[in-house]
Amino acid sequence: MLLYFIPGIWMLLLILVIARSRFFRVDGISNTLTHGAFLFKVLLGFANYYIWSNVIGHGDSLRYFHDSLIVYNSIFDNPRHYFEMLTRTSLENVPEYLKSYQNQLFIEWHVKEYHMVRLMAILNVFTFGNAWANIVILTFVGFATSIGLFKVIVKHISAASQHRKILFLLLFFFPSLIFWTGGLLKEAPVFILLSIIVIQILKTTAKPLTFKDLKVNKLIILIALVLLFLIRDYVALLTLFNLLIYTTVIYFKRLNKNPFSTFTLFTISLVTACLIIPVVLPQFNYFEYIKKEQTYFLSGGVDPDYTFKVIGDSGIELIKLIPYAINNILFRPNILHSHEIFRIYQSIELIFVWIAICILLYRIIKNKIKWTPIAILFIVMSIELLFIYGMLVTDADTLSRYRSIPVFFILLFMFISSQKKGNETNPF
Repeated sequence: MLLYFIPGIWMLLLILVIARSRFFRVDGISNTLTHGAFLFKVLLGFANYYIWSNVIGHGDSLRYFHDSLIVYNSIFDNPRHYFEMLTRTSLENVPEYLKSYQNQLFIEWHVKEYHMVRLMAILNVFTFGNAWANIVILTFVGFATSIGLFKVIVKHISAASQHRKILFLLLFFFPSLIFWTGGLLKEAPVFILLSIIVIQILKTTAKPLTFKDLKVNKLIILIALVLLFLIRDYVALLTLFNLLIYTTVIYFKRLNKNPFSTFTLFTISLVTACLIIPVVLPQFNYFEYIKKEQTYFLSGGVDPDYTFKVIGDSGIELIKLIPYAINNILFRPNILHSHEIFRIYQSIELIFVWIAICILLYRIIKNKIKWTPIAILFIVMSIELLFIYGMLVTDADTLSRYRSIPVFFILLFMFISSQKKGNETNPF
């Protein structure tokens, strides 16, 4: 009975918060649609966890929650054990009283995935170890972040009422994004933290922000980057990498330089340097690390619908696989080689996504809209993420999962760029 009662109580409480709080009231969007968006997000979050629990039977979210229950239940043995396992990061000098817990864990304390276990263990205190209630709380945080993102975007674009509704539908009803950022997967906190970074960058109305201008926003971005590094380190590093280029672009824009050309030049230069460094300095051959990361995906077994390649240990071999990576991102899963219903749906959605991107790109080119630094920042970063996933991920379902966030940001910034009306203070 408690299995349904606890998430039910949290649902009622948070729906009441949404209904009563002015923060969740959006101009041009009915309360019914706003409440429906929250319920839709919760529903797909439940579906995500249900599929992993009852259909697939294994996966990251199940391991996170299993280990978090071990940490949470230690409170009833000794609260000290709970706090030690919550903060422990090393396998050295493990106290005897923690070894029995350690033996039950799937994920070791020093592994970065254990941060998700910590997050679940903290939520368990408020939900009495109920996975469904954890989903409700995470969904609410993600929903509130999306509301904030919607408001800050609308504040900066002069979009017609119907365009606001399209933006709202993209943010709250884009199926793959809502599904994959639901449940207890890493995508939920990754999307929340990236959205917070976007919001902070867009906080000023007069001009794009630089790190010198950020003040409080700078601190929030720094905290978000640190947390993002703990959850998915390479996304945090790539974000920081592009933010540094972004500040450079802002500087050159003030000198009346073309932001697109500047961003492209710096990006190509740094990517080229990354390819050359392992050749000149073999001790920094991080392609071995990349190959090791791909082995993690290969250990999951052979994909029944596709054949994936293993990357080499040099930049030259990586360059040779660029067409292969592009093929993965554009066409996997595809309807011709997918046999499961879920993959067929993903392949159909993928077709519509690329059609939408082509239409938006056509509108931007036709109307001669200039790309602004903030749009370039997140579109380029998303393309880089897609390339990484196309190169490393060897399972079409996982590829769809990872692809959902960068594809969303490409759609988002292309859509809002296409709505630009020539306002020079518009950061888009």
